[in-house]
Amino acid sequence: MAASPLASAQGDHLLAARMVGFADSAFAAIGLVPDPDDAEELSTARAAAVDALGDARFTETCAKGAALADTEVFGLTWTDAPGR
Repeated sequence: MAASPLASAQGDHLLAARMVGFADSAFAAIGLVPDPDDAEELSTARAAAVDALGDARFTETCAKGAALADTEVFGLTWTDAPGR
């Protein structure tokens, strides 16, 4: 959740848009909504990304984020190897 506001604050609106899409998808997948503070941060990041990228590019980038698996978002590799 924090990735989108952080990326937005750093001026990386493409990453912010992807992370907004991922966060929206993650919340929908578990049937929850963000708490009010998180919702406000997502809304602010969303608005800044739309302003910087335009509606079409934001929508396209947000959709790419929504389609990411959690291991892709966080750059993790899961393994069943002993000792890991």
